[in-house]
Amino acid sequence: MKTVYIPTGTEVSHMNLATGHLVVDGSLTITGTLKAKTIGGRGFVEAGTVSADGIRVDDLKAVSVTCRRLYAKRVEASQIFASEGIDVSCFLGADRVVTPRLAMALSDIDEVTGLSGADRKRLILCGGDELRGRKSRYDNFRQSIEPSTYRGLKLTFSVLYRSSNTDWIAVSKNVGSSDVSTRVSNTQGKFELATISVAVSSTAALGFFAVMRTTKGAQTGIDLIAAKLELGDHQTLAHQDEDGNWVLNDPPDYALQYALCSLYSPITGEWIGNQHSNPNLLDNWYFADPINQRGQSEYAPTKYAIDRWRTVRTTLQAADGYVKLVPGDLSANNGYISQRVENPDIIGKKVTISALTAEGRLYTLTGTPTEKTALAVYTGDVFLCVDCAYLPEYKNSPIIAAGVNRNANISELNLVAVKLEFGSVQTLAHQDEDGNWVLNDPPPNKALELAKCQRYQLEVPAGSQAVCQRILSNVISFFVPTPVSLRANPKLTGDFSIRTGSNNTHNGFTFECFKKPNGVIINCTKTTHGITIGDSPILVCGSAGMLDANL
Repeated sequence: MKTVYIPTGTEVSHMNLATGHLVVDGSLTITGTLKAKTIGGRGFVEAGTVSADGIRVDDLKAVSVTCRRLYAKRVEASQIFASEGIDVSCFLGADRVVTPRLAMALSDIDEVTGLSGADRKRLILCGGDELRGRKSRYDNFRQSIEPSTYRGLKLTFSVLYRSSNTDWIAVSKNVGSSDVSTRVSNTQGKFELATISVAVSSTAALGFFAVMRTTKGAQTGIDLIAAKLELGDHQTLAHQDEDGNWVLNDPPDYALQYALCSLYSPITGEWIGNQHSNPNLLDNWYFADPINQRGQSEYAPTKYAIDRWRTVRTTLQAADGYVKLVPGDLSANNGYISQRVENPDIIGKKVTISALTAEGRLYTLTGTPTEKTALAVYTGDVFLCVDCAYLPEYKNSPIIAAGVNRNANISELNLVAVKLEFGSVQTLAHQDEDGNWVLNDPPPNKALELAKCQRYQLEVPAGSQAVCQRILSNVISFFVPTPVSLRANPKLTGDFSIRTGSNNTHNGFTFECFKKPNGVIINCTKTTHGITIGDSPILVCGSAGMLDANL
């Protein structure tokens, strides 16, 4: 199944696109239809119609989206159909959303419909904006809080809303098995305020509800404008203007609301703490299950090892759940692995690099790299570095390094994950209730990581063959299809030869490769090679080879 990858800093436009897997770290614009098995990445996707099983991107804009699962930071669409669920961490804007599960921080939605049966039209929305009932008699929006903090205090809960064809709306608080509530009769189309003040005396979980009662079978809806829970016995959510209309007292602080919502799970609503995770600027950062196209279990110093990582004065061993660095002679310098990152635009900006070890230790470095000064730290036994200054070309592709400090007292370092991100706070890991450091994010999608790595190098399996495209007196050209477009014209490494239809092997050729959008042209040069088109030449890989376009 073909994978299309659009790297960071690249803008691509098409009329229509159909592929197996799509990874967008840059920007993709489709004026017509976009179809894929999966769509992922950290970039921007805009299309007329989007159809996929799973979508996980930062930004999505479309007329229509049809999928099983949608995960994104920001989404704007006329209509969205998601058969399993939607999780949007920042903002969701849509005319119509059809899904059985919807979780979001902020939203602007005209209509939400569930898929779980004609008689079940109840959606629990994190920061939800609408209640709709069709055949159900009651519908509600609820948020729960921990009562111990407020015991002995008086709280006021208020909701500003606008209704259409609804009998009444009530705001309610459950106290153990009993409820305290107040009802407000509705004036269709007008903004109304419902409020309730209660004293907290119970240690049971507190749930604050906005409940609407409808006429059975009626087409109804309530637009929830805002809700507020505050200390005291008076609401300060809204006030009435000179015409008697209810208006909000304070404009919303979206940045603050997003920060607060990120402390809770968007799916369960449970407290998870400060686990908001920034994008990782590194490829193949998860060493518990890394991309390893070369297939070796151990790599010597000063070589490319697992994909995108190069060893420097250290041996790398692929272990169970981590990679083991075994440094050599550290008398002169550090032993580490390094990755060069393309065009990250980090010069003069605050960045943080962090590394998590198999022993549960977390090491971090925060600073502002410049064109003349590397950012480096020697934290105990560990060395971390962001270097834009070592060579002139590193300005656009800096070296990111993690390894063993030259003054270390350890003989090995077991790395689970490394992260480079913008900002002064690491979001690679957090401490659990026992004080252990654990990763914030689940393991990355391995298909997406492979697609990103294949831009830099692509394995050519042993026995692979390529068909001749052109024959000249001194040059034979072959085409090798690739799942992604390589970063640059690659070097060909491995045991390659040309065979003709009579099964004769022809050696002594030199090879030069030229990248194309969907493959590589390999020119095989040998003076007066004597092969004709009637010999049906093929290019054969004897042992596993590599198309190498690494930085």
